Amino acid sequence: MANRFLGEISVEYAGEKYTLRCDFNAMCEFEDQTGENALAVFEQFDKGQISFRNMRYLMLAFMRWHHPD
Repeated sequence: MANRFLGEISVEYAGEKYTLRCDFNAMCEFEDQTGENALAVFEQFDKGQISFRNMRYLMLAFMRWHHPD
């Protein structure tokens, strides 16, 4: 179950429910994988200027806590 206090949301895709968690560890993982500053990429996201590659890495990092595989 998602907990907004912890930065979590639940989404459904292809009949499966996933919980995404945006926390410090997820941002560090994103930076480790991409070499980019997570906060700068969040700003790009807000402006609709994020690349699909970065969006994919963000989603993977956000899923890691509840869906490690």
